[in-house]
Amino acid sequence: MALKSELNTLTNAIIKENESLSKYTTIGVGGKAKYFLSINGLLDYKRATEILKNYSIPYKIIGKGSNLLCSDSGYNGAIISYHHDRIYKEKDSVFAFSGANLNNLIMFLKNNGYSGLEYLFGIPASVGGAIVNNAGAFSHNISTFLSEVHAIYNGKLVILYKEDCAFSYRTSIFRDKDFFIYKAKFNFPQKEKQEISKTIKDIIKERKLRFPVGKTFGSVFKNTENKSAGELIEQCGLKGLRFGGAKLSEKHCNFIINEKATAKDIKDLIEFIKKEVKNKFNISLREEVEYIGDF
Repeated sequence: MALKSELNTLTNAIIKENESLSKYTTIGVGGKAKYFLSINGLLDYKRATEILKNYSIPYKIIGKGSNLLCSDSGYNGAIISYHHDRIYKEKDSVFAFSGANLNNLIMFLKNNGYSGLEYLFGIPASVGGAIVNNAGAFSHNISTFLSEVHAIYNGKLVILYKEDCAFSYRTSIFRDKDFFIYKAKFNFPQKEKQEISKTIKDIIKERKLRFPVGKTFGSVFKNTENKSAGELIEQCGLKGLRFGGAKLSEKHCNFIINEKATAKDIKDLIEFIKKEVKNKFNISLREEVEYIGDF
């Protein structure tokens, strides 16, 4: 009761108990989190994490949930969703808070004649989540244009420059260490708005052609050095494979569709795919998906 009372002192937050995680991920599965904190301010984030640490409550920060698989048994801790979504210009730089929708940032850039992220249009991510995972598409990555990351680390505000962030394919320093990104600074080249709009329209068309619709993560596995994960999976003859309500897409073999699946169905399908690819090619696929809770 003391914990709940302290959390209720947060000035700009919504606190929920036993909240289903299925509605906070694009794959749409998962049990309940003991606590769910929807936070819109940096001071509330710092205070909330101090309270949770004082009570030895584990916590996890999420963005738009496009690469998360939450256990059917839920999460015996606190999930923090940060919603500060301001995007603004300052001289020749663009700043975006971590809670901003990536697509909103791309449209802001287009409206101001900045180019660089339009190839990422359609990725269901927050700016913070996109930075953590170095989100990319069609050979373009968000880290290319990033200048600074403003974050909290060990309770202190820090600024990391691009070279400090250890960006590589679908990962960064932020995946392995206890950072909380609250905003980022970008620098982009300028281009005619009409050209940017055309690229966005072309990307939307390409996504409709190549990728399935429905409840899905997006890509489940990282591509290998020489072949895409989808190619390897398809060559194993797994297209359309189903475990319970989890189905491997027939349109793109690196996508799993939730057709009334449980988290266990999806995890079992992932493990089976990894085993089959390992047996056939001696290649160990690595997930882009991150797991929350016990499996």
